[in-house]
Amino acid sequence: CRTCRVRRKKCDEQREGDSCKTCRRLTIKCLGWGAKRPDWMRDKKNVDAYKASIKAQLSRAGLI
Repeated sequence: CRTCRVRRKKCDEQREGDSCKTCRRLTIKCLGWGAKRPDWMRDKKNVDAYKASIKAQLSRAGLI
């Protein structure tokens, strides 16, 4: 999924509703799948900001 791609982690690709199993287990928003990257992923600043928000979520949950 796109979230795992941003995190640079391997996605298990086990779709459960609208998210992968990894995102569901970590309780983070899964951005889904697609062959083409969305426009916001082309801008490094946007990707870095999203990555920081994911890290903050995981840190608050005590997962990192």
